[in-house]
Amino acid sequence: MFYKILWISIIGGILNLDSRVVGQMMLYRPFVAGTIVGLILGEIQTGILVGALVELMWIGGISMGVAIPWNTGAIGILSAGLVILSGKFSGEIVVLSMALAIPYGWLFKKVDVWWRYKNKLCNRWIEEWIEKDKLNKIVFLKWAVILTVFVSSFLFYFFALVITTPVIAAILKIMNSPFKKGLKFAYELLPFLGFAIAWNVFSSRHEKNKKPCI
Repeated sequence: MFYKILWISIIGGILNLDSRVVGQMMLYRPFVAGTIVGLILGEIQTGILVGALVELMWIGGISMGVAIPWNTGAIGILSAGLVILSGKFSGEIVVLSMALAIPYGWLFKKVDVWWRYKNKLCNRWIEEWIEKDKLNKIVFLKWAVILTVFVSSFLFYFFALVITTPVIAAILKIMNSPFKKGLKFAYELLPFLGFAIAWNVFSSRHEKNKKPCI
């Protein structure tokens, strides 16, 4: 269990560099991230399925400029990770894992915004070092930022999984039959809801593109 949590946290830390440091190559999207988590932990089918469901639910959540949505990558990684850590795959566990991962997506966004604000302070140092021809300090700062982003993301995932995994186990123990049926029914509805959201997102964008420019 501990080593699986460690691996998921390392994967999350590395993939978060995609959206923060090396440009948006879409490796941090829920479908890709969930697949990678499943592949590394030997549960690729679970990773693909959970990642696809999260991707459909938040397919319009793409960070553009100052518009920073909830961190869907974090939701995808944590959802897939929690299902795998539970030791078995079922509709109830998938819905429960996604529901418990959503607040972390919101929290990760808040942390991300805070880090981006702090990054502004680096601009002053860089301008100073350029004027004084101290370019080696800029290289050092770049690697320091990469390391900081990775470590902070790793710790976020690690503690999120350590805290939430026992919560899911406890809920499953006290869960009664009607609650299980409700979660299973919600799981069966998720693909339809996801495709409806995807259709709405793409159709609305298509309509906007058709409007003539004035």
